[in-house]
Amino acid sequence: MKKASAGLMVASEVAKTKGGQEAISGTMTSVNRVQSVIGWTITALVVAGGGFLLWRFIIKPAMQKGESDAEKRASIKEGELVLKEYDRLGLRVDPTKNYKGIADAIQSGLSGSTEDEEAVYAQIRLISNDAEWEALKIAWAGVDGSRPVEGTFTSTNYSLVGALIGLFNTSERNVVNQIFASKNMKTRI
Repeated sequence: MKKASAGLMVASEVAKTKGGQEAISGTMTSVNRVQSVIGWTITALVVAGGGFLLWRFIIKPAMQKGESDAEKRASIKEGELVLKEYDRLGLRVDPTKNYKGIADAIQSGLSGSTEDEEAVYAQIRLISNDAEWEALKIAWAGVDGSRPVEGTFTSTNYSLVGALIGLFNTSERNVVNQIFASKNMKTRI
């Protein structure tokens, strides 16, 4: 205990000297600088983390929704122009039919390890004339001209006619052509 007490007395005497006070002041300045760096580092991490969360959960989803809405508006505008063109040519297209929905159901029927021909036939039976067939092809093609059809291990982009020709055998295509013929349509695949 005497050694510790003697050490404190020496430290106390050194602290009273000008050199000792400068050493203590320098140490305190260093401690303050380290605390400041740590504080700024924590602040930067909090701000960066908050910015990431803001981007991930608010900004990015809003941007994606905006892009999706813009694509939908473009598709609707394209469909409206097509319907106007059909009207100008005197072709009958039922504006109440959901051609995109029919195209989606055909895509679903063609996708998978085996095609669901009956589902495809049922959708094609909804088409009444050649103008509606054209409207369906446009709804299928959308902006890029084709759609992916998922196989067991692959996905291939097809136009509507290309999908029916590529994925249906001759007898299945004949059924589609019979549906067209029963509606006095000129279209054949």
